[in-house]
Amino acid sequence: MGSGGAAGAPHPFHSHGVSVSSFATLTPPLTTRKRQHTFYVVRSAGQTDYNFANPPQRDVVNVGEVGDNVTIRFTTNNPGPWFLHCHIDYHLEAGFAIVLAEEDDEVSSSVTPTSELSVGGVLHGEDRD
Repeated sequence: MGSGGAAGAPHPFHSHGVSVSSFATLTPPLTTRKRQHTFYVVRSAGQTDYNFANPPQRDVVNVGEVGDNVTIRFTTNNPGPWFLHCHIDYHLEAGFAIVLAEEDDEVSSSVTPTSELSVGGVLHGEDRD
């Protein structure tokens, strides 16, 4: 993830649509279950080392101060547009978010970009009357 440092840092970031697999060790054999909206934090804000062996699993991660960054890992197995955003409401309202576009062949072949976008029945675009 990119550097922090915007006013009000650190910023608690959350992503929709991503998941990781975790192993339940209660009953042999090991079973895999999916946790929605979680990711592995491989490098936390303020840290210099990466933890690939047993990174913590979270649904929110703080992005640090200016010049710092965070590294997360998640499984890309859920095609669609997914929202990654700051959990501070007024930062979200100001646009502190991005959309991660995860696709597969089925999604990319079914979506045709156009020059206009319909929002609430109103067309927005360069060629409108």
